[in-house]
Amino acid sequence: MTEEVDPEVKQRWLPLCILKDYRVVDSTAKEFVGEMGRMKYLRPIYQALVDAGRKQDALSWFDEFKEKYHPIAK
Repeated sequence: MTEEVDPEVKQRWLPLCILKDYRVVDSTAKEFVGEMGRMKYLRPIYQALVDAGRKQDALSWFDEFKEKYHPIAK
């Protein structure tokens, strides 16, 4: 599932993995939020990072990619 290309699958799979501390998906999740600009896809991943106690990772990733995001997502 981690290598699935469908964003609808990734927006569900990656947050689940983050919440379960399955760190193998971290690079895929970071790449995904760097490519997607829609809040629909971003919010579940960032929320999972915060809920998993990884708020600093969420802030770091957001700072790195915020210029690529839709204005509403910012």
